[in-house]
Amino acid sequence: MTWLSRLLPQSPSLQRLANDNHRTRQAQRRRRQATLETLEGRTLLSASQVLVLPVGALAPGQTTAIPGQLTIVTDSHSSLFNINENGGNKVTITPSGLTYLNNNSVGVPITKSQVTSIYVEVDTAALPGTSQNSPVITLTETAGANSGIKTVAVEIYGTSLTSGPDLNLTVTSVKNTGAFSVQDYVNTAPSVPIYYGGALTLSVTGSQFSQMNIEQYGCCQANVSLAGDTTIAHGAVSVSEGYYGAKTQYNPNLAQALGDTITFHYDNFGPTTFTLGNGPAPYAKGAQISENGGKGECCDNAWSQITGDDSNLTNLYIAEPNSGTNQSIVVGSPTSDVEISDTPGSAVPGIVAYQGCGNFNTILIQSITTSGHPNNDLAATDSISTIQGSGSNDSAIVDSAVVFGNITSCQGNGGGDFVGYYGNTAGFYIAPVPGSAYYTGPYVFELNGCAKITQGDGMNDVVTLDCGIENGGLEQFFNNVSISQGSGDIYANGCDQATGDTINVNWTWVTSNMCLAQGEYYGSTDPGTELGSNFINIGTTSPVYVGYSTVINEIGEYNQNNTITLGGINGPDSGDSPVDFETGYLDVYTGAGGGSSVQAEDTQVDYGALGIFATSDGNPYCVTGGGTGNAIALDVFSSVYVSADPTFAVLYLP
Repeated sequence: MTWLSRLLPQSPSLQRLANDNHRTRQAQRRRRQATLETLEGRTLLSASQVLVLPVGALAPGQTTAIPGQLTIVTDSHSSLFNINENGGNKVTITPSGLTYLNNNSVGVPITKSQVTSIYVEVDTAALPGTSQNSPVITLTETAGANSGIKTVAVEIYGTSLTSGPDLNLTVTSVKNTGAFSVQDYVNTAPSVPIYYGGALTLSVTGSQFSQMNIEQYGCCQANVSLAGDTTIAHGAVSVSEGYYGAKTQYNPNLAQALGDTITFHYDNFGPTTFTLGNGPAPYAKGAQISENGGKGECCDNAWSQITGDDSNLTNLYIAEPNSGTNQSIVVGSPTSDVEISDTPGSAVPGIVAYQGCGNFNTILIQSITTSGHPNNDLAATDSISTIQGSGSNDSAIVDSAVVFGNITSCQGNGGGDFVGYYGNTAGFYIAPVPGSAYYTGPYVFELNGCAKITQGDGMNDVVTLDCGIENGGLEQFFNNVSISQGSGDIYANGCDQATGDTINVNWTWVTSNMCLAQGEYYGSTDPGTELGSNFINIGTTSPVYVGYSTVINEIGEYNQNNTITLGGINGPDSGDSPVDFETGYLDVYTGAGGGSSVQAEDTQVDYGALGIFATSDGNPYCVTGGGTGNAIALDVFSSVYVSADPTFAVLYLP
């Protein structure tokens, strides 16, 4: 007999069920002796007994009683009940199905008074559950009631990485002044093993708490939905899920299953954190939980989704750090934005989205706006940052965002990666006003506004800057642009050589400097072995303006056969305003290996070259390069402004 069954005397109905079952077993034995047939097992004793302790009583596992705490303890069966905050510090617990409260009959509720906090313990360590235990609990509040309740805490105990109660918890229209927490594990002391919960399905809708903390461990699926919720005084929100990943569906006739999910809509939160891969990694404990043993596909967060829109957050940090494929992060939508504060509310101001080394991972951040006004200092406030590991064919897009900090993206050494910035505005600048604190002579004073994109070693990486997708034709504004692509191995299996990396810049206005580099070394290949065959296109479909200098650098000992195109929206023309591409200074190095080509149409360089790169005769030219076989093609207008090293073959376009 367990400790819980001692506290809960069986109801008469349960005793009758037990007696009936005893007689049934006797009859079964008699029939088996006569006919050698067995009957299917009886499940009459699967009723759930839920213990509702007196308010303020010492809860299991606690060493100190908490005044005003209402403690509810479930057993190892699938409990179904509702907790309703009635107002005036009263709480009613109403069971459903075959769930019993204390020694009451089925369906009889219990009401408790003088309640200030609620604690629910699901499947205690004394009664460990199994994955078949699927409690369903709802928490509600009577409309218009002033409940007087502060904190609500739910703790779920399990037995291993993959077994434990599969809790379904729904919270609707609850307005409390304390914290809300769900812990799908319990570790009471360093010497006590962690008890893992099972699957977690949690929905919080139209509710208010001072803060929210939701944690799940293990390798079971978790789905958390937050909709129309608020934290008092911009309290923090944290959702951490475990390691569950869906297997890739290769049958086109079947829908792809999802892994872990987190969604948020119409919420008003302070610092907000959504992470996967919470707790000890399952493979680290030697759990054989996948087809191939060890961590495997089912615990790598493959096909996970974190999405949300139409919310006001102080800042947002999202992490999908494991190596699963097809992970997805989507913040904002074309019809509803996400507003973040320009005031740092944590160590991570703005939005940070991070993914691990899986292939085909995607990040989409769109319709981001800023509340408040910018701080007149150089510290980045509401920035946007995306980070992706060394998987291949990853994608990161930032579209129609307005921030006063920076927008940055970093991708690892996988091939076929893509970064797109469309119709964004980052940072701001102060015009030169004599006598002002930021006066620096005739130059503007810039604050943040850097667009920085880094892609590692790997062929066929692409970066595109252009007008907005959501708001078609929306121009893009940055103070500075820096794009760097790594050294890609472009050897092909057949006779044809594959192409290198590509940078496209259109419909973008840069206050000061733009630096584009291809062939940087990031560690996956030997330094200096970049083979080139890269492409850079600036102002080829819509105008680009750079206020001070543009630097293009093809790095690497063997970097060759590159193609650089400047302007040419409508072919060669006479430089009608606005020109296709205008920059204060222009310095282009086409690579050390030769065989590269530059084409400039409707391109204007206001002041010439800074002389960053060495030339054949020591004079500064806008375009130079090493090796032989380099060529430049100029239209009539561009030939006045774009100078080329004498070693370049010159072709004049009509």
